[in-house]
Amino acid sequence: MQIECHPYAQRREWQKRLKEDNIQLECWFPLGGAMSNGALFKDPVIMGIAEAHGKTPAQVICIMPTIKLI
Repeated sequence: MQIECHPYAQRREWQKRLKEDNIQLECWFPLGGAMSNGALFKDPVIMGIAEAHGKTPAQVICIMPTIKLI
């Protein structure tokens, strides 16, 4: 199922429900979309994680649903 899902819209209840029903989640607007004006890329927490691991903020944001950080 495809739903908007990113660090500012985590949809945890949906994630739990989909997992229970064995349905794969696909994040829509994982980088926040045009209306966010790049806010996720400037978020200090995301930037800190990216710097600590030698990654870009986009790489951190995209991997978050996979490793259950959101």
